[in-house]
Formats: sequence, C-alpha cells, structure tokens
Amino acid sequence: MLNYQPELTNLLFGLEILASLIAILYYKCLKHTYWKWFTIYLIIVFLLDVTIAKDILELPIKKQIIYAYVVIPIQFIFFFWLYAYKSLKRKELFWIFLSAYILSFIPVELYFAKLKVIFSFNYTIGSFC
Repeated sequence: MLNYQPELTNLLFGLEILASLIAILYYKCLKHTYWKWFTIYLIIVFLLDVTIAKDILELPIKKQIIYAYVVIPIQFIFFFWLYAYKSLKRKELFWIFLSAYILSFIPVELYFAKLKVIFSFNYTIGSFC
C-alpha cells in the first residue's frame, strides 16, 4: 500500500500558506471590517499546524492533545463567532453554540479519557453547531 500522507500533508501546508498570502494581499481592503480577523485566523492556523506537525517546538504534550484542546477549539470558536455573532448578528446563538461546544468536553473527560486519538465527540458537537 502506498503512503501518500507526507505528500498530502505538504500539499495542505502549501494550500494553507497560499490562503494566508491571499488574505494578506486583501487585508488592506478588509482592514475596516470584521473580515480582517479572518486573515489573522488563517495565519494562526497555518503557524499552529506547521509548528505542531513539523515538531518545531519540543513540547512534552502529545500532538493529539494540542489539537484536541487548542487548535480545533480555536477553529470552532472562530467560526461560531464569524457565523452567528457577526454574519447573522445573533449573539445568543453564538453563546449557545459556544456553551454546547465547551460542555461537550465534560463527557470526553469523564467517559472517553482512555482514547488515544482526537476526540470525535466534541468535534461532532462543534460540527453540528
């Protein structure tokens, strides 16, 4: 069986940096709107992915834990904010999504703590919201 993961990972990083560069080029036009935060978000996601995947920092924590408790929550919270709070202008919907997502960590900690991969329960809840 062929292993395409390194090539696909490099393609992902290439696409992430391309998206970040395009967003930087359009930053001047977006500077006075809330979409400027999307540019910053793209840069942060790229830097986090590269730093974690390429082992740039020697961290005593497993990569799965960093993704499950830092990277993926940043992504979901940003999209909840962008969609519900800014696009739909429904602050209560943002807080409902955020609360549901944060509360989804409780069953993971209580019942699914033995899992060795990214926890799909809170990812599913985040995707559902």
